[in-house]
Amino acid sequence: MNSSNNSPKRLLVIDDEANMRHMLSTVLKKAGYVVDT
Repeated sequence: MNSSNNSPKRLLVIDDEANMRHMLSTVLKKAGYVVDT
């Protein structure tokens, strides 16, 4: 069960502005998150 603690955190980014979604997704991915849009 410890392996789940080492897995990256997953986020869902929802915004009606494509540029905002892209910017947030890029920043969060660089911070180590798995991002879905």
